[in-house]
Amino acid sequence: MCISTQPFLFSVSGPYGVGKDTLLDAIHKRYPERLHRVRALTTRSVDQRADPWYDSVSLAELQHRTSKGRWIVNGQLGGNVTYATSIDEINSAHVSGLVCIQSIFPGPDGAGKLRELFGRSLLSIGIAAARASIDVQLAVLRERLTRRGRDTAELINVRLTHQYEPILYIEQNPLVETLDGPMRVFDQSIVNDELEVATEKLTSLIEQLLHHD
Repeated sequence: MCISTQPFLFSVSGPYGVGKDTLLDAIHKRYPERLHRVRALTTRSVDQRADPWYDSVSLAELQHRTSKGRWIVNGQLGGNVTYATSIDEINSAHVSGLVCIQSIFPGPDGAGKLRELFGRSLLSIGIAAARASIDVQLAVLRERLTRRGRDTAELINVRLTHQYEPILYIEQNPLVETLDGPMRVFDQSIVNDELEVATEKLTSLIEQLLHHD
């Protein structure tokens, strides 16, 4: 584990459809030579044109890959889908002088575990769809996903059924034990109700990391 008093890992977490990857793509395009976009393994089907930072593999292949090296593995959608993030990839990019950016599931085995492992080396941001109740946020997500047109109505229903707890996790922002002592999982939360505004907020945070002496 690489330890640093200055964050070298920038992570966003939020429910399905909140715009995490859209925000990260916009940031990465501004500083492609300074940032490393961390890839993720997943057992869900992936359209590489829409989700180029995800590698779709079978559960057996994911388990094989994560049996070597250091990984954060978490189940989503009621355990029907598994994701994995390589800790070794993050540390390797950091050693090369890059700031890592990524998205991870907002839960104890995702964003919580990432905070436990990286402590103050991580700048963790929770993303919400609206400044409103969870029910309203879910309604906003449903509208966005329907408008996007990538998922069937049945699939949207299945995915939204499992988004209440991730939204609640961000709102509760629990304390976890880290190498730097007890810390909240998220440093702050941002509402992505206007993409341009949310992008500028995240870009400002990234610039602080890149320009730190």
